[in-house]
Amino acid sequence: MMGSCSSPLESVSTPDLPRGLRGLNNLGNTSFMNSVLQALLHTPPLSSYFLSDRHNRYFCQKKNGVSGNVSERNVDGALDGGHGSKNGSFCLACDMDAMFSAVFSGERMPYSPAKFLYNWWQHAANLASYEEQDTHEFFISMLDGIHEKVDKDRHRLQSQGSGDCCIAHRVFSGILRSDVMCMACGFTSTTCDPCLDISLDLEQNQRGSAKATSAKSHHSCNGEAECMNSSQNSGIPTLMGCLDRFTRPERLGSDQKLFCQQCQVRQESLKQMSIRKLPLVSCFHIKIF
Repeated sequence: MMGSCSSPLESVSTPDLPRGLRGLNNLGNTSFMNSVLQALLHTPPLSSYFLSDRHNRYFCQKKNGVSGNVSERNVDGALDGGHGSKNGSFCLACDMDAMFSAVFSGERMPYSPAKFLYNWWQHAANLASYEEQDTHEFFISMLDGIHEKVDKDRHRLQSQGSGDCCIAHRVFSGILRSDVMCMACGFTSTTCDPCLDISLDLEQNQRGSAKATSAKSHHSCNGEAECMNSSQNSGIPTLMGCLDRFTRPERLGSDQKLFCQQCQVRQESLKQMSIRKLPLVSCFHIKIF
């Protein structure tokens, strides 16, 4: 069946360059989108999912009654016709499938993700413009669009926290844990929430030095520990330093008193965040502004 219904990829790439190295055209201030798409295209769990035909865009479009001739393809392997325009139906997972096929086809000419951009506009109408958008906002919106479509088609009722409702959550979904301890009696309240990314703060003295990171990092280090200590001593922000700040206990002031179930009154508390369940791929949002 595989032999009769498929053909091997043409060897159009040079032997010293692996497949998947293909640029994305800027469609008018879309660098925010291209940077996220390039990262996702080279995320191993996602590439394994789409390149192994776990989401076949032709079957998906046929099942949802999307108009267009599935036998007609353009040079990038995308579907010609009015996918997402004639009947109001769109699927970002189908667009990702087409993009993976195009990027890993061996072609070197830059690819234009115009169809993906148009269908993302249908999902996030408030962000539909040719202006530069926030990269983090686009990332969350795009994963939400994939989850919304795939989860609806499969009629699954699992919670997002289970991380098994769609490919987006299977790859990026983790669980954050928040412990709030009463400073008076020691009673601890624990809350767990699903998350697709973790927002990390920089130290106050690191915000100004972040811009000078490249200028101060030309020295050589003997080992990871020495580099980490050198970075911390010079005020250069590190991922480990941001995670340490994120999980550091924080005392809530008198203006943030929380209700204690044991004391039955509002008390000053000590709050600490931690990661209960790591996702397959951790995404960190660095709040530099």
